Amino acid sequence: MHAARIGAVAVAAVSLLLVGCSSNNVAATPTTPTPIPSSASTPTPNPRSLTFNLNALKGYTAHGTVRVDINGDGYTMTVIVKGLAPKSTHLLNMHSGSCADPNTFTLVGTVGSATADAKGILSSVTTWPGTYALSADGQILTVHTADPDTFRAHIACADMTI
Repeated sequence: MHAARIGAVAVAAVSLLLVGCSSNNVAATPTTPTPIPSSASTPTPNPRSLTFNLNALKGYTAHGTVRVDINGDGYTMTVIVKGLAPKSTHLLNMHSGSCADPNTFTLVGTVGSATADAKGILSSVTTWPGTYALSADGQILTVHTADPDTFRAHIACADMTI
């Protein structure tokens, strides 16, 4: 009988603790900043690797791959671009949207700039903390031209929608 009372008290205490936690809007602060996806984003499960084709846009020859390696505390994006002018520097950006019309969508973020090697191959590896999430409008990675007069023009695009 005494053991039954102790068990009932323990169940009641745990129940009160759970009710108190569920009604309290205070969350523990994570040790690493974690981006919170918007309601229009879909986080991808982890660990996982995603590979996307990077295709040349009209009039250009740049092509390659974009690989996203997702793990428990962040993700790494590896971009390989071939068919560039040797030693040329290119800006890499993320946009919402589709490669069908890469110039009409909102900039999501800058991956960075990178320089092609002597063979015209560019390699960029960037790691971010937090959740990898895809926009509900789709997500693309674009490579910009190296020409300072047309620097904003896109020469290659990867549709990163799964």
